[in-house]
Amino acid sequence: KPHDSQYFGAVEEQVQLVAERNCLSSLATFMKDAENFWSGEPSTSAPSAPAPDDEEHTAEGLCSTRLSCARAQSRRHGDLYDSFGIIGVVCTHGFPLLGSFCHLLGPENFVCYMVLLVWLVQICPAMARIYVNFGCRLHKSWERYVKVCNGHSNLQIMVNWMHGAAHDMSCQMKNCGRFKEGTAWSVGEQIEQLWSLMKPASKLVKCMTPPNRQDFIEFMLREISR
Repeated sequence: KPHDSQYFGAVEEQVQLVAERNCLSSLATFMKDAENFWSGEPSTSAPSAPAPDDEEHTAEGLCSTRLSCARAQSRRHGDLYDSFGIIGVVCTHGFPLLGSFCHLLGPENFVCYMVLLVWLVQICPAMARIYVNFGCRLHKSWERYVKVCNGHSNLQIMVNWMHGAAHDMSCQMKNCGRFKEGTAWSVGEQIEQLWSLMKPASKLVKCMTPPNRQDFIEFMLREISR
């Protein structure tokens, strides 16, 4: 097991629980277990039969930009990889948020981000806005999730500035933080700056065992935060 879990903490544990319930590759299946996660008490019982993944078109809205990471479902291809990457959160000053990082146990899709958002609003109900490069799609899924759970959230999900330039102009005007009132100069690309700082180590960590990889990434995140 890893020796350190300051950054890979609560969200990593939640993602592992979702994976054990076979809900990680499908947003529709995850939605069936939504109330358990909103309450902060994820169930360990087996989920019911998966629902068809017919919800993605409602999340896409009018934006026609093609993003491989912006999908409601994904399929894991073989057992070649034990991790497909990591996701996490940084503040507007670029500091990684403790407990917010997790491994992607399959190709990137909405589910890990939904687990992350649930955790964020639980620890910080006053959270006003976040930036995601496919926020134009994710915010629709988030609103639907909150409604299913009979919850309440004022969280505003927007597209970050640089990534927003690749979206349709109509999408940019509606979803990009650059054009949203009250966002000032918070461009939302701080997470990309973090990835660029960590990129030189990518060839090294992909050859490590999972515990050693996590310890190494924890060390890097801690050093970047100094």
